[in-house]
Amino acid sequence: RHLCWTLACVSSPALRSSCWVRASSRRRCVAAAGSCDYYMARPASQGHDMPRDPERARKAILDAAERLLRRGGAGTVDQVAAEAHRAKGLVHYHFRTKGALLAAVAVRISERRRGAWAAAFAADSPEAAIRASWDLLAREHRTGEQRAWIALCADQDPVTGRAVSKEIEAFATGIVEATRG
Repeated sequence: RHLCWTLACVSSPALRSSCWVRASSRRRCVAAAGSCDYYMARPASQGHDMPRDPERARKAILDAAERLLRRGGAGTVDQVAAEAHRAKGLVHYHFRTKGALLAAVAVRISERRRGAWAAAFAADSPEAAIRASWDLLAREHRTGEQRAWIALCADQDPVTGRAVSKEIEAFATGIVEATRG
């Protein structure tokens, strides 16, 4: 990780606590009480001064896209960014297109569903498998996961379509293997 340095105004004790800024973002400190030109450099110690964890940002974006899908639609990249509390540019940094974002969400949902359905079919008896399957259907409906998956299947983007098709094949193969075991 890069060490990020911050600057602090040292000309005024009143401003000192309120005007820590990134060294790369400003040359002058402007605070509510005035401005100063005298700075002292120090390593950034707060988490918000350091570069953010890219995996955490990616997860937040995927979580936001999935929440929007569960509520009834893919939405726009702007809506995903707002839901994730991230900049639109960060969404595009991690996922070049909306189709790539939805494809990643499709893989994520499919892997989770595949595991849950395999576990349901691996029950001790046929009656237990049916009960587990019914409970799983009810949970998917209650949580909006069915709605999200259907929205992904209905999406017209070719990248999303290829990912969904691949995940449907993997799902079917996983279910067949689970029922044989």
